[in-house]
Amino acid sequence: MSRNAAPGTETAVTEVWREVLDLDDIRPDDSFSELGGSSLQMVELRDAVQQRFGIRLSIADLASADTVAALAVRLEETDRREYATGTRGAVRIGSAAVPGNERIRLFCLPGSGGSSWSFVPLANRLPDVTLYAVCQRGLERRGLPHYRMKSLVRHAVRAIRAVQPAGPYYLLGHSMGGVAAAEVAAELERGGGEVALVVLLDATLPTATARNLGLSIRPPEQASSTAEAAITARIMLYASMFRAGLADHDIGRRQELFYQIGLRVQNRHRLRPRSCRALAVVTADTEHQVEGWRRVLGDFPVVTVSGAHMDVVREGPVLWELAGHVHTALTAPQQNP
Repeated sequence: MSRNAAPGTETAVTEVWREVLDLDDIRPDDSFSELGGSSLQMVELRDAVQQRFGIRLSIADLASADTVAALAVRLEETDRREYATGTRGAVRIGSAAVPGNERIRLFCLPGSGGSSWSFVPLANRLPDVTLYAVCQRGLERRGLPHYRMKSLVRHAVRAIRAVQPAGPYYLLGHSMGGVAAAEVAAELERGGGEVALVVLLDATLPTATARNLGLSIRPPEQASSTAEAAITARIMLYASMFRAGLADHDIGRRQELFYQIGLRVQNRHRLRPRSCRALAVVTADTEHQVEGWRRVLGDFPVVTVSGAHMDVVREGPVLWELAGHVHTALTAPQQNP
């Protein structure tokens, strides 16, 4: 018996097709090949699907699901099978080095609702660095979400130590992941580990931390829109967030819920001042928060790149530029903070 995918999944697939094919008018029953998709674009589609949904399909899978509707169904079926297999720790992204022979391992923490595979484009731009991404519990595999930053940090530290028992550690966090990376660094150091570098990739300073420091920061637009919503809608949202990671949601809805969870986990967290060797890569969305970050972690270099908040993890000129700065920082001689 045939089935239809959730509207949100079809919409997300359509957005990916638009980016790959550079077309605007795409319908659910349109065929990738009939729209002019080449074999090279099929490879691009595979990589774009992996980054957006955290699911690695083969070229054969894509060829046999040649329409938007069929691919959306295939993704949901694959997600349903993989999601039930249990919690993941840290997954290796890319193929820069043979496991065990890595010179530098960079452990990456995604932002709110972000898949571990969101770091694939960065991994491709750091050929002599091996990237590992820490998976958020409940997002890519079934499990209870992290409703507090401490829970996320404990999970990340266990995942990182399972791959690399001792330092030096190199960490990177995008958006909320930057807050988590700073706390993971502190926890690793408390356990006697050396943290060589923390890269804050357009990281957002928590609202609670900013208030403690007497700073005023612009809240994310998504947070204010939720606060202004009707009380009934808010109750439904919180009920859904409570079940996230355990209830059966389609991919798009799950990512949306984990975004909302992460936003709250981040903004309620209070960072404690400490010394840390760091590099901040910022866009116009977060450059006004550098002062706050420096009051938490001490002085550190800042690289400002063009583009918006999500451009720093998308294939394109912004990521190409920042990858060079990250590589330089990773390979520079270590100095005491």
